[in-house]
Amino acid sequence: MKTKLKIILSMVTALALCSCAKNNNPDSLGSVQSGVTAPAPKTVLIYNGQGSCGQTCADSTSQLVTAAGLTPKVVTSDLLSGLTSSSMISTLFQDAVALILPGGAATSILAGMSPMLMNEILSFIQGGGGYAGFDAGALISTALVGNTNVPGLGIFPGQILTSSSGGIGTIFGDLISGNLVKLFTDVLGPVITGFGNLANPVGRYSNNTVAAATTTFGAGKVFVSGTQPTTSSGQDIATNMIKWVSNL
Repeated sequence: MKTKLKIILSMVTALALCSCAKNNNPDSLGSVQSGVTAPAPKTVLIYNGQGSCGQTCADSTSQLVTAAGLTPKVVTSDLLSGLTSSSMISTLFQDAVALILPGGAATSILAGMSPMLMNEILSFIQGGGGYAGFDAGALISTALVGNTNVPGLGIFPGQILTSSSGGIGTIFGDLISGNLVKLFTDVLGPVITGFGNLANPVGRYSNNTVAAATTTFGAGKVFVSGTQPTTSSGQDIATNMIKWVSNL
């Protein structure tokens, strides 16, 4: 009887040790952890390189991104100058959900972008990344920049023309709530035209010409606006625009 009891106790001890070893096995832990879904990336890149409207624009845009529940990452000329290969540039975009280009000088912005960077931007948007372009950021989104023959990104159909014919007082439809709100102060801005049924107008000037519109490029969402948000209600809607292109 004692011999049988010893055998049973030995078997129980062996099973306990086996179970303990399995639970502490790195391979066993890895198989459990591999089933855990990693959090979705939530970084939004903000261009502040050559031709941009400067640190003030970057700071105000960063505030909009933060208000949208996302993490801003400002891309400066110094940062871009250190990215000397396509793999290094790809690393910049790997955790991003959207790219924002605020105002500035459109042709100067493009002149400061290497062909590798432009190709990566296109691949990023085609693959599902969002793009929001305000002012100059809108102008570079078309095949040709504004009223020039300078090639742009070609992610938005039609033309965005620098003209004073738009009128003043921009009225927008919020991309999330659908409410009509005056987004900008009374300024003249570029007019978006010639997109046919390939884009959706979401903002108009006082004379009913288009001030902002949305479209898609590959799997990515694209929003462009001829002017930048300046009113508090406009900034709230701009935050929702960032959420929209970021698929939130």
